Amino acid sequence: MKKVFILVVCVVMGVSAFAQKEEKKAIKQVFDTYVKSAKARQADEAIKCLSQSTIDYYSELLTLCKADSATLISRPAFDVVMTLAIKARTDASVLCAMNSGEELLRHAFLEGMVSANKQSFDDVVINGDTAIVTDNNAAYQFVKENAVWKFDLFYSTAQLSTRFDSAIQEYKVTKPEFCVAMVVRMFGNGILLQDSKKIWNSVCEY
Repeated sequence: MKKVFILVVCVVMGVSAFAQKEEKKAIKQVFDTYVKSAKARQADEAIKCLSQSTIDYYSELLTLCKADSATLISRPAFDVVMTLAIKARTDASVLCAMNSGEELLRHAFLEGMVSANKQSFDDVVINGDTAIVTDNNAAYQFVKENAVWKFDLFYSTAQLSTRFDSAIQEYKVTKPEFCVAMVVRMFGNGILLQDSKKIWNSVCEY
């Protein structure tokens, strides 16, 4: 009886290990497809690899692009930086005409505004329908939606916002000053609109 029990445990462990290996393979495949599609600016294929929460976040960013300055500045610093970067790199009339986060994402991929770099998949921790991949002290999240793994592009948003808020306190600058400086640092001095005050207004008021 004891031998049978041990045999059953070994079989279960073997099946579990095989399942984990297959899940990791599926996660790597979706990420490789995302990177390849993003670099080729194949927007629709790249979007298929992204989680619903990523698309929802872009919907929030589009709303912020159309919001007034008070609403925008009230949001976490990371959201403000993302919004300013989008507004600085996209014609206001184009943004104003958009109606969904998926539209904004498609535009971002077509214009090469979304980064995509290959990562090591040596350390993958799967917990149910969530997986965390760590590489060079960075963490990436994947979520399973309708039995398919998807890349959660903004998993680290909350962490980055916390770091940004700490930096604002440390350097004793205002949030607007910090956010503009971050956009310039990311994209260069020529990225901001000629009228720096205009970038805070709703894109539908330009």
